[in-house]
Formats: sequence, structure tokens, C-alpha cells
Amino acid sequence: MTTIIENKRIKYHKKTFENISVDKQKKVIETAVKHFAMYGYDATNINNIASDVGISIGSLYNYFASKEDLFLGVVNEGSLLLEKELSKIDENENILIFFEKILRLSKEFALNYPEFNQIYLNLTTQNLSHLSNKLCNKIEHITAEKYKKLIKISKEKGYIRADLSENEIAFCLDNLVMMLQFSFASNYYLERMRTFLGENVDIKDDSIIESIVSFAVNSLTKDIG
Repeated sequence: MTTIIENKRIKYHKKTFENISVDKQKKVIETAVKHFAMYGYDATNINNIASDVGISIGSLYNYFASKEDLFLGVVNEGSLLLEKELSKIDENENILIFFEKILRLSKEFALNYPEFNQIYLNLTTQNLSHLSNKLCNKIEHITAEKYKKLIKISKEKGYIRADLSENEIAFCLDNLVMMLQFSFASNYYLERMRTFLGENVDIKDDSIIESIVSFAVNSLTKDIG
């Protein structure tokens, strides 16, 4: 796992955190991830995190000033993983190809990092609005600019309709991605999908992605040429 200190842009930890071994850093972050994913932000007890890491509560506060800073550090770690996964995608000039790759990446991310996916879902709840306001721009910015850039290029190349707003297309496409991703983290979203697609739907089945892509293609290319 990428260590939190490798992110040079924002640091939510104290300088003392950088003085401990990389293995110990990983243990602190990984333990915090498990607790926040399992119990949610409010119910997570920072004393229990320290105990599971095998350090005193004083030591943990010596690394992070508060539970909020620890949580922000955990989310920051998740965003680094997401950026790493996104970097694997070749930025093809056709937004429709990029969209399909984003859908598949989202599915893989949800399966490979289920705890981060759960934390991301938890951030959408109202009781974490004081934190989501700080984090939304950071998390969503990762993909928003890529969407807008490729949508603009695709419109100019005639791959998609030119009469639609780039911002609105990006918003709608990313919502489709988000609904699929949340279906892996929440029984509510999974049951919601089953309501529309049938009780036997398998969210791991690629046919769902193929259907979503087909819908996007038809919507964005109708009446072209």
C-alpha cells in the first residue's frame, strides 16, 4: 500500500508520523481503514484503533492531532489508490471508450479495496457533511477534469453530440459509475439495482457494464451524422 507520506500535496499527520518505520505507518493506516469501514466515523473509537495497532493512545495522538485528521488521512490514502488505478487508463480521445474503462476500473476498485469503497460511501451521509465538504472537491476532481477534457475533444471530433453541456455529460456519466460502485458497498444500493434488473442480477457480471455503456453510447451519439 502506498504510504501516506508519499503524498506531497496534503498531510493530515504530524511530522512525528514520518519518523516511524514504513511498516508501522502502514499498520496504523490499515487498522484505521478497517475500523472506519466497519463502524463508520462516529462509532469508531480511536482508543480501539491504538489498541489494535499495539500502541498507546498518546502515541496515536502524537501522530494525528484528532480522529478527524486520522480519518482525513485515511481518505487521502484512498484517493491516492484511486489515482494510481486511473493512471493505468490510457486517455483515449473518445470519451465513450474512456467511460467504459472507468466503469471497469470502478468495479475492480470496489472488489480490490472494499473497505475504501465503504468509507467513500459513508462520506455521502449527512452526518459526515462537515467532512465531505472538505473532501468532495479533492475526490471528485480526480475524474472530473479527465471527463471534461475528453468530452470536449470528443465533441470536436464528432464522436458525440455537440449540443450537450460538457459539465452535464460528465456529471451524468460519473453518476452512473458511482451507482455501480456503491452497489458493491451497500445492501440498499444492491437491492435498488435488483429492483430494476431482477433478483438474480449479479453485479460482478460484465453484462451490466455493457448495458450501461450501450445506454451512454445511444444517448450521446443519437442523431449524429
